Amino acid sequence: SSGNERLVISDFGEAQECDASHKAVLSKRGNRIHTAPELRNVANNTMVDFSKQYSWELGTLLFELCQTEPLFSTEIDHGLITSTFPDVFHEILFQLLTENAEARWDIEGATEMLKTLWEDNFDQH
Repeated sequence: SSGNERLVISDFGEAQECDASHKAVLSKRGNRIHTAPELRNVANNTMVDFSKQYSWELGTLLFELCQTEPLFSTEIDHGLITSTFPDVFHEILFQLLTENAEARWDIEGATEMLKTLWEDNFDQH
């Protein structure tokens, strides 16, 4: 290791313009890792609910930032998360990377939990 390595994160799930209920017609997808499980096998040109896609993407991004490597498998092994972050952070990742969309946190819930985590553990003000 030269110490000059850097992590580049790109190519999230396909951006979509959604209606007020977070629904849009799925016409194409980004890569499988950043596409929420419930959207991976839906036929093209189908109206789908994107409301939990945002939280899945946030979970993959946070995982990659902590681990400095991509989330390679759709089978999430939460024991792989080796960061020194507080346990509550691991719980947030678990909730964001839950395969079941109905059980996965929405982006608003995740935002509130991350805000609380920051204030309780890192905010010096």
